[in-house]
Amino acid sequence: MKINKIILTVLLVGLPALLFAQTGVQEVMQGRGNFLFNASDATFSRDIVRFNADNQETGLPADGIDYNNIKGSPFWADASMPARLYNSHGYLTTLPVRINLATNKIYFLKDSVEMVLNDNIVNRIVFMTENDSAVFIGQVPDLMLNNKKLNDFVQVLNVGKYQLLKYTRRRVSSSESASRTSINYYFSDNVNYFIKSNERVEELKRLTRDNLLTYLPSSLSYDGWIKENNINFKNEKDIVRFLNQYNTRLNN
Repeated sequence: MKINKIILTVLLVGLPALLFAQTGVQEVMQGRGNFLFNASDATFSRDIVRFNADNQETGLPADGIDYNNIKGSPFWADASMPARLYNSHGYLTTLPVRINLATNKIYFLKDSVEMVLNDNIVNRIVFMTENDSAVFIGQVPDLMLNNKKLNDFVQVLNVGKYQLLKYTRRRVSSSESASRTSINYYFSDNVNYFIKSNERVEELKRLTRDNLLTYLPSSLSYDGWIKENNINFKNEKDIVRFLNQYNTRLNN
């Protein structure tokens, strides 16, 4: 009887693996969670950045430049960090991730090999740092920049009903060397801010007091608190401090 139980156990454990091998089921890239990325959902990463029409007009090579030849980094954080990934239906998985701000691509590790997710699979990333978290969202409804729909990832800088969103587009710029015999390439940032409430998103053309408070009901009642706390509305961290206070009072 014991022998029969052992044989049954071996069959139950080994049969799924045997069927998987024989049927040629598509390889998956699995994180720690309840979601499997199909092999077609990702490609191997390449350390090269390609350019759009705007870059080509500046005389930059159309076929791209290797990252090693560009000063700076295209990534929000150079090292991969554990992050929870979500889509419109909810939680997908947890993986070591980093975001390429030049290409708006998500990089993740699979068996120590870096892969790049294809578009439109993930629309929310929550990085879990040692003391805090950092949240990025993509495909945001009503997110417009220069009258064009923006689907790229933006960073959510605070919690609550009213949120400050930060969009960083990392571009490749160039300049002649001092000897004028070569061209130096470097990453530079274009940064835009938005205020979000529920599904309504408004671009902040400039970081000023009046420009921000226009979108916050009853904000004039905070004049005293703003003065007491020396809030500078040109400063990102100060705006976050103010919005945290504003949202806290809304909930009380």
